[in-house]
Amino acid sequence: MTMTESSLRTEPSGVRLAAIVGAGAVGGALAGIGEGLWVIGLGTDWESDYRFLLVAAVLYTLIGIGVAIPLAAVLWLLRRRWTVPAGRQWALGLGWTVAAFVVVLFRFRYQRDIAHEVPLSVLGNGAFALGGVAVAALVFALAPPLLRRARLSPAAASAVLWLGLVASAWALTGLLPRSGTSEYRAAATTVPGRPSILYIMVDTLRADHTRPYGGPAGEHPGMEMLARDGVLFEKAMSQAPWTRPSVATQLTSWPPHRHGARFKSGSISPQAVSMVEVMNRAGYYCAGLYSNQHVGVQWGFGRGYHRYLPPPKPGWPGLSLSMMGLRAIANVVPGLGAGTPGAKTPRYFAQAREMLTNPPHGAPLFLYLHFMDPHDPYRPHGSRRPSIRRSDAENPGPAVAEMFRQAYRDEIRYFDGHLREFLEWLRSAGLYDDLLIVLVSDHGEEFFEHGGYWHGLTLYEEQLHVPLIVKLPGNRFGGSRQASMVRLLDVAPTIAAVASLELPDVWMGRPLLGPTGPIDPLVEEAASETDLEGGGLRALRGRRH
Repeated sequence: MTMTESSLRTEPSGVRLAAIVGAGAVGGALAGIGEGLWVIGLGTDWESDYRFLLVAAVLYTLIGIGVAIPLAAVLWLLRRRWTVPAGRQWALGLGWTVAAFVVVLFRFRYQRDIAHEVPLSVLGNGAFALGGVAVAALVFALAPPLLRRARLSPAAASAVLWLGLVASAWALTGLLPRSGTSEYRAAATTVPGRPSILYIMVDTLRADHTRPYGGPAGEHPGMEMLARDGVLFEKAMSQAPWTRPSVATQLTSWPPHRHGARFKSGSISPQAVSMVEVMNRAGYYCAGLYSNQHVGVQWGFGRGYHRYLPPPKPGWPGLSLSMMGLRAIANVVPGLGAGTPGAKTPRYFAQAREMLTNPPHGAPLFLYLHFMDPHDPYRPHGSRRPSIRRSDAENPGPAVAEMFRQAYRDEIRYFDGHLREFLEWLRSAGLYDDLLIVLVSDHGEEFFEHGGYWHGLTLYEEQLHVPLIVKLPGNRFGGSRQASMVRLLDVAPTIAAVASLELPDVWMGRPLLGPTGPIDPLVEEAASETDLEGGGLRALRGRRH
């Protein structure tokens, strides 16, 4: 075989590989930017920067190359039977990659964010498959003429387009608008003696697993201290069994179907009035620390805050790559992502100490702390044992319920230990008596009481009955217990009333505390709802049933 014959045989194979892999890189970058813009479009308020657009372009480039390599391998196997010009090879690679992202990635986004996780029908899946074929055919038809007109080789076209996409992502990180948090301004008229407010949100804490509500004796001295010095509401019912709608209800005093933050793609309605905004206008300095991305700024939860700080996290919020892949890594590697909440607990309490010791601007402080310790994965603190997750067993049966429950209780003990230390520090610093402290949860957790685990998917008592303890300044009414049923949409009116603030007319809840003690809100039924993962459940809980 002559050198010329050898070159003719080997050159097309090399050109084909470079063309297809380069096209895969372009298709991946395009898909990453597209999903990043999709995520930005879902939110209503963005305070954080948009660097995840650049992260998405680069990460999805690698995925696009991975998608393109099998096509290159197939064409290499068919090289003796099917000869494709270099421009067509590039177009085929780009069309294949983009079609794959349409069928897999954007089908997932549509089902999650538009269909609200209702499974797609055969017709719906078929529509995405046909859409992918149509996109591939369109790219295959249009790309080669454009290459010829631009007089670019496939490799050069890949480089120019990829660099252009990455540069565009970088430019967008500085051009897209940000909502920002508020600048502190003192109220025009201030009321002396207004208490600083500490709002402690303990994610996924069901009432009956805490000592003040009949849980194991001696295990929760921190919560017991608050219960002795505060008012305990025995039947506090959440309006939703998962974080975003429940916390939004607490802040806005609206039920989920009204405030709008009821889906994973839902934000708090602009018409809602947040408790934080009320505090802001009254001259409070409002700060928040949160560990759960469901209460992130982009969903409207940062309104009214002067500082609202998320946990340190990678630059890919909301991307499918994060939701489907990095969550698993976060459960294994300590300190990565929201799946390792325990390390944040002492850090958040330390930051709270600093703010309470030196309140910004000398103003009364509204401080929101969102802890994730009881939320799965349940991490054995001080141990090298692996964390325990709902997904550790496929369709886990009742045999593992006690193992899950014990791990969950360990998380509660861990949190309460830090809570006790913090409360003792408040006492030693002379700050405890003057504070208004609210300890509440957003929802509970199921351990096979009704045939399942986790939360968000049913409306039974174990998911809706949550602790609610309010310690007033001067420890007034300490040790009181309110047996009547109350709702979490009553929390904001209660705090505003204690702080002598005017309640917005649009709030639907009622104050639970008055000058002489706890008030029975005379609620005949508490409504709860969930639309998580395609479910659409509604429930009413009466005073006795």
